[in-house]
Amino acid sequence: MLRQPFAPRLGKEPNQHAWYVYWKDPVKRRWRRFSTGTRDRAKAEYALGEFLVKHSLDIGCEEIRPPEGFFVITALQQYVQERKNDLKTIGLANRCADSLIKFFGPHAKVSHLTPQAFKQYEHERTRKPRVIRKKDGLVYVEDKRPVTKGTVRRELSVLSSALYDRPVWRLVCTQSRPGSKENTPTH
Repeated sequence: MLRQPFAPRLGKEPNQHAWYVYWKDPVKRRWRRFSTGTRDRAKAEYALGEFLVKHSLDIGCEEIRPPEGFFVITALQQYVQERKNDLKTIGLANRCADSLIKFFGPHAKVSHLTPQAFKQYEHERTRKPRVIRKKDGLVYVEDKRPVTKGTVRRELSVLSSALYDRPVWRLVCTQSRPGSKENTPTH
């Protein structure tokens, strides 16, 4: 997906060590900037996210809300509903959405989507069914078939489209405060 030409972005000034947020003022039609006050890229990205949430309507974008306010199930259902006339494979999109909802649950918020959750999803979808043997001699087999990694990628691409490709949702995914070791971006 191409970046909008005037979307707010991070950058550095020559001979300056701090990161800056640059955006084009829609009223005055000129570039503006403000310092994030930090040299750390992760903290600067967090500052950019906060800037986008606070000033989304002022800078000419649609409203941007933090991921704590969105449920995964809502995004998937609205995506399938919106795209039902455009998609040739609406049945496939529905199946992908159903398997994602079944795994993440009806109360999962977008802020809970982490790389670890996606790895867990892939592991759960691709593992072989377990055979459970009871002491009384009964044998139970889980009622699910494993899928290929390609299917998992397709299902996750539906989730990605539901969250990021549509201008209505434009989510800022900030997992936690910068500086926490578990969510520090590695670019």
